[in-house]
Amino acid sequence: MSIIDVEEEGVQLLNSSRVPATATSTASPRRRHKLPSRAILIIILLALASFYHISSYSSPTATNSTTSQSTTNASLKSKLKSSTISFLRHTLFPLLRHPIHCLPHSAKPQNATIALSSIYYVKQNRWSPSTRGMYQLSEVNKAHFVQHNQHYVKEFYNGTRWSEENEHRLEKMGVGGTWAKPVYLKELMHNLTNSTVQQQQKKQQPRVDWILYMDSDAMIVNFDFDLRCILPPLSISVATNNNDNIAMVLSQDAESINTGSFLIRVNDYGREIVDAWAVGYNNGRVDDQDYLIGMFDGEGSLKKEYSKSEQNNERPRPKLQITRPCSLNSGGGIETPKGHWMPYFEGVYVKGDFAVHFFGRKDKLEQMKSVDDGGLGFFSR
Repeated sequence: MSIIDVEEEGVQLLNSSRVPATATSTASPRRRHKLPSRAILIIILLALASFYHISSYSSPTATNSTTSQSTTNASLKSKLKSSTISFLRHTLFPLLRHPIHCLPHSAKPQNATIALSSIYYVKQNRWSPSTRGMYQLSEVNKAHFVQHNQHYVKEFYNGTRWSEENEHRLEKMGVGGTWAKPVYLKELMHNLTNSTVQQQQKKQQPRVDWILYMDSDAMIVNFDFDLRCILPPLSISVATNNNDNIAMVLSQDAESINTGSFLIRVNDYGREIVDAWAVGYNNGRVDDQDYLIGMFDGEGSLKKEYSKSEQNNERPRPKLQITRPCSLNSGGGIETPKGHWMPYFEGVYVKGDFAVHFFGRKDKLEQMKSVDDGGLGFFSR
């Protein structure tokens, strides 16, 4: 089976030394909150207090209460907790991040096509009911998004199927864990960029300008969110405004860039990024995300030692662009940056956001099942 076979079933920049400080950003400048900081703190404390009260709520029962009564009480607590969190996501949380609206009213979709891809690398003998359930739920969710947006989302490339077909080769290469992601994307990008227009037409493959990659623990919630609105504008000419080298669009969590969901441009610049990223599995680095972050300088450009553009002085180096988490990769709970007491509300999932990513959670499958009912988990870790 070809690598591009389709499964038939779907900011603000943080002051972190690990994040390119001046990377190109589509986020509007954060404005100072109109409410006094003391009022914000009171609102947060009241919300947390009410949440704690509901979580610990228990109806009085007799000493000899039956199991059915206990089950009823547990069900009531669960519904109250879910309703409270849903209420907060509709009211309080949006007010704690600015701008309140994820996309500016002036945002216009670019003339581009997107393909969606995901990979969940698990060795054949290590699938569990939980991991299998999470994978199936995630794949169906993504396939439905493609079907819902066929006017610009053209394909779903199944990286998990690719990893199963190439398991022995990956083991021989020494690729394990999350490093399968950049290795897979490298092969996918080479496949797409090497295909001529005639080959694509012969294979009935549509033109793809960008790949939206999403981890399997990320679920799309807002199927009407137009991802083309966060893409860099197409360049008119090299002499006026060349944006072709802006080849990667990512967002952040409380600590740094998060690679659980991102866009990569299907051109030579995008391929240059994934080529440099994929070789990192053999450099003694454990974390593919940290490795990617280290590839870019403070201007958001690929560092010289990773770039092939230095051979051609007229060719700019590939760049990344930072966008708001709400438009790509919202967190499934509330994170607090290390060394800070204020939660990172910019990254909290709010009704209307594109997707929610359950990174760092042990109850991923449970949360993914309840992703549509507003009862998402409260704290990430």
